[in-house]
Amino acid sequence: MQHPIKANTRLVSPLARLFYMIFNGGDPRAWAAYHMVPERRGTLWVHCHGLWRRRAANLEFTGVPPELRREAIELMFALARIARSKRRLGADEHFAERFTARGQRFAAIGTLRVTGRNDKQHAGMLRVVDYERPLTDGFPLRLFAAHLAAKADAAKDPKKKENLYRRALGIFPGEYAEMNEGADIDPAEPDLTELQHKCNVSAYFGLAESLRAQNRSGEAVAALADAIARCPGWAGAYREHLLRSGDREDRYFRFWRDADIADIAMRRPLLASAAAAPTQPPLGSAAPTRPLGTAAPSRGFGRRPKDNYADLLNRG
Repeated sequence: MQHPIKANTRLVSPLARLFYMIFNGGDPRAWAAYHMVPERRGTLWVHCHGLWRRRAANLEFTGVPPELRREAIELMFALARIARSKRRLGADEHFAERFTARGQRFAAIGTLRVTGRNDKQHAGMLRVVDYERPLTDGFPLRLFAAHLAAKADAAKDPKKKENLYRRALGIFPGEYAEMNEGADIDPAEPDLTELQHKCNVSAYFGLAESLRAQNRSGEAVAALADAIARCPGWAGAYREHLLRSGDREDRYFRFWRDADIADIAMRRPLLASAAAAPTQPPLGSAAPTRPLGTAAPSRGFGRRPKDNYADLLNRG
């Protein structure tokens, strides 16, 4: 696929790239040219040229919603670091990395697929898709949701955390875990990788915590019920850990103490049924939302107005 190289296509200007090459050769902006190109359906094609010079394949995201362009840049730079490391990821290989925040409770996981592009500039490029998904899936919903959830976990301000968690859930509402899934995870030092990939668990429980921190206990309880419904096994283990850690009497903790997790989990078919009704389209899509518990097709998020990319990066 040919595309014009314009100022608003480049993520890093030639002058800025030269600066990084001279003064900070360890920065991924020095290793390749990065482009963000509008697609016909209003989404973005984010990719790079030149990593092959460092014995790594060039990478791409397709179907990126414009409102996630900054996250696409962050993930592209993070994956570029991995692609040129000692691992040197190749076609049909998987990655599992905690590259968003220190102390991340889950790994962001995904798979690289050969795009099949045969033009000179893009031959051999690898597309980043969700873990074990085919090339045709396109935009990696779960990977981007995990990145946003990890950013939210690391944020300090409760309102910022709330906004990031809601964005993560807007991208990927998650699936329902089995009743006992996650019950064997140590709540003190959890590895939530599998539950995060399946259920977006960090976003659900984090949203409830961020609402409680804003003294919005009623909303926190409602969010918590939805979280428990999706991951009842993990919720049970976490409740025992939480109740052992102190004796607090606010509404949120009373809910944890008294909640019938099995009963909440029994409501899941009703929740999924209610979610199947048409609602506001996600992220600008003209299509109705899919039922909760199913992954949305990765074919973009509908037609959007043109974006001038003015706030992407300081291009030097």
